Amino acid sequence: MSQFDQAIEDFSRAIDLDPKEADFYESRGYAYGEKGEYDKAIADHTMAIELEPGFAKAYNNRGVTYMDKKSFDRAISAFIKAIELDPKYSYPYRNLAWLCATCPDASYRNGIRAVDLAKKAWELKKSSFTLETLGAAYAEVGRFEDAIATQRKAIERLKEEGDEESSPDYLAALKSFEDHRPWREG
Repeated sequence: MSQFDQAIEDFSRAIDLDPKEADFYESRGYAYGEKGEYDKAIADHTMAIELEPGFAKAYNNRGVTYMDKKSFDRAISAFIKAIELDPKYSYPYRNLAWLCATCPDASYRNGIRAVDLAKKAWELKKSSFTLETLGAAYAEVGRFEDAIATQRKAIERLKEEGDEESSPDYLAALKSFEDHRPWREG
């Protein structure tokens, strides 16, 4: 049994005990999303929002799931709502910036917006994750030297954070920037 299967089982039991607790649905929805069970994830995030309409994290994670399903309009709406609900929550800024910088559908890309959103995410949360996004945003607007420098900082921070599992993706993005190519998701 994977850690996500175990989490789903645990949160399902918790929901049975307290079906009005929004956090349980949101957490189970996250686990479903990580397993690629997007419709179940969206249903759980939606239930969390119904139980707690101001739950920015549930909107953000529903947005991530919509992005994974390539339902970009819905993802954007969810991220914007999360930002409205909690302007100090870094993740929806980061996720919307990532979509604007790396979306496989060119009609959703907006490099200038991506840079602004990624800078805001970095201001709120200093992490490899936000640096990676800023690097991708710089590449999208053609600022490849900035993208390279930022991505190198992201890789260093990633090492400090002890997340070796993400390293190949970060290195692939760096290579893309060094080749003067923006990063594309999916």
